[in-house]
Amino acid sequence: MRFQSRPAVCIGAALLVGLSLFALWPRKSDEQPPDPSVRIQEAVSNVVHEAKARMKGGIGVMLSGGAARGFPRVEGVVPGSPAALAGLEKGDLITHVNGKSLAALPLIKAVDSIRGFTATSLELTVVRSGETNPISLVVRRASFKSLKIAPL
Repeated sequence: MRFQSRPAVCIGAALLVGLSLFALWPRKSDEQPPDPSVRIQEAVSNVVHEAKARMKGGIGVMLSGGAARGFPRVEGVVPGSPAALAGLEKGDLITHVNGKSLAALPLIKAVDSIRGFTATSLELTVVRSGETNPISLVVRRASFKSLKIAPL
């Protein structure tokens, strides 16, 4: 005799296990079981967070410096990132983003001006050691998920 799995039986067993675990939920004697609306809010919040992670992005650089030290300095470039593909290098000073100077901005404001919606482009003006003229680069933002980094 062969055993055949039936989807309805498997789903029923999963529901039974789920209900059993819910009944055994550890709680104090006066504590109510978790409100289903709270679970729904958490699920929606996770979806919104996931959507933001896909819609917001950067270019894949690590910066240092800022207003106190002058312009933000590129300390590292994520391999394969939009910044690497555009030609940004370690040691470059980013002087302008979309024509706006970063000279008087704190580092966090400079980073915010570089971050934005994925698949949008920005123009960076860069001063590179050994070069006499500033370099203009167009960089297309990518999602933090595709860069495999977490925004700070």
